Amino acid sequence: ARKDLQRALELLLLDTEEGTQSSMQPERLSQLVHLNFDITFAPGDADSLTEAQALECVFGSEHRQEHRNRWFMAVSLAEAETIRRILHIRSEAPSLFPEANVGMALRCLPAGYNVMDSTRDFLLPSFPCSPQYQLNISHQAFRWFDCDMHYLDPELGVLIKALQSSTRHARRTY
Repeated sequence: ARKDLQRALELLLLDTEEGTQSSMQPERLSQLVHLNFDITFAPGDADSLTEAQALECVFGSEHRQEHRNRWFMAVSLAEAETIRRILHIRSEAPSLFPEANVGMALRCLPAGYNVMDSTRDFLLPSFPCSPQYQLNISHQAFRWFDCDMHYLDPELGVLIKALQSSTRHARRTY
């Protein structure tokens, strides 16, 4: 993948009239990073960004943190109502699942993917928050599943990352 991106950058920077390669301007590098990770540089910070740093940003794992054993699932409105009722009935219990270290939250897609309701375990400081990258991936994948068609450039980049591990056949049969 690194070779493919390097080749794509080379083609992007190729001056076809002169047959030479120009260097990637810092503003284009910061745009590349912004489109990949929705990271916006402060004015002046992008001036010192090098091509090697941008590539490391794209291929490094610093901005793509994920928690293992953290699952996101889509439920119907009826299922969400049932889950919410269970959460409210057992709201005084120390844990919804006493034998397991499990927290659960209901997020609402049309409400900006905000948490609507959750177990008490989910709110504990000892229960780690989901990394922003993992939230963004699940949010955009659920929007795609919901047939949303309007994406901003950074959201589209995240959606492509979410779908790239699935095969064309799996997406087509969906």
